[in-house]
Amino acid sequence: MAVIASAQTLHVLQPRSVSSPQSRRFPPRFPRAPHVKTSLSLKSTEAPNIRHSLLVRASSTSDFNPDIGEILGEVSVFTASGESVLFKDLWDQKEGVAVVALLRHFGCFCCWELASALKESKARFDSAGVKLIAVGVGTPNKACILAERGMAVVALLRHFGCPCCWDLASALKESKERFDSAGVKLIAVGVGTPDKARILAERLPFPLDCLYADPDRKAYDVLGLYYGFGRTFFNPASAKVLLRFEALQKAVKNYTIKATPDDKSSVLQQGGMFVFKGKQLVYARKDEGTGDHAPLDDVFDVCCKVPVA
Repeated sequence: MAVIASAQTLHVLQPRSVSSPQSRRFPPRFPRAPHVKTSLSLKSTEAPNIRHSLLVRASSTSDFNPDIGEILGEVSVFTASGESVLFKDLWDQKEGVAVVALLRHFGCFCCWELASALKESKARFDSAGVKLIAVGVGTPNKACILAERGMAVVALLRHFGCPCCWDLASALKESKERFDSAGVKLIAVGVGTPDKARILAERLPFPLDCLYADPDRKAYDVLGLYYGFGRTFFNPASAKVLLRFEALQKAVKNYTIKATPDDKSSVLQQGGMFVFKGKQLVYARKDEGTGDHAPLDDVFDVCCKVPVA
């Protein structure tokens, strides 16, 4: 199920005690129809006008205190990571525009539907300069269930100077929004030092917060990824690169060989693709040769089939 792309967008409102069914807030039965007609519309008692009046009333600001913005601004909520924050600090209180969506609670499937719609609309609101904020009743750990799935895709590139890995990194970047929307963290690891990683990140470009360097190939050894001259240059699986020739050309338009590791033996390392749910490995694929990358559509499908905790 698609969820809000970033946990930073999601905030938590602590539950309050609920009035008993006998209180004035929750009358023992619904009001009778004539009473509803009188309170909702003074123009007519016909059903169509009642419905119209109800919709107008639901979207009206006239029922709220003129200072409601200042009052709400002093209310504190929690980010999904557990940090307390005031409403007034969530957007510019002088010139900013914000949409504040209050969900029922994080376990409501209707609210997951709303959260999905909000996520799909976020780019459109962002382009209009509007801050999108979702608040739900529950604790931060409940918000995290909606915002994240505890899943990660770990893509191990060969090395930062490999043109085929620039192609893979470009595809990962293009797919990042889709993985984010599914609550899946995308992690790319390459052989080389951090300065080599920065070359790829700056020239491709690629988000630095998703890119990691493994100069000693420790992760590659732990995962038992292939290494050697034959797999690097003569493996039949490398022919798949020809099927992505146009994408490869586009990805390497700013390529530089300076991103190649100083330890030239590292260029014989092959990569792989892995999906984790927490500590559990749910998908594993070792690259057979240079350019033999896992299809990202298949990886995404695997992520979507893993049940939410």
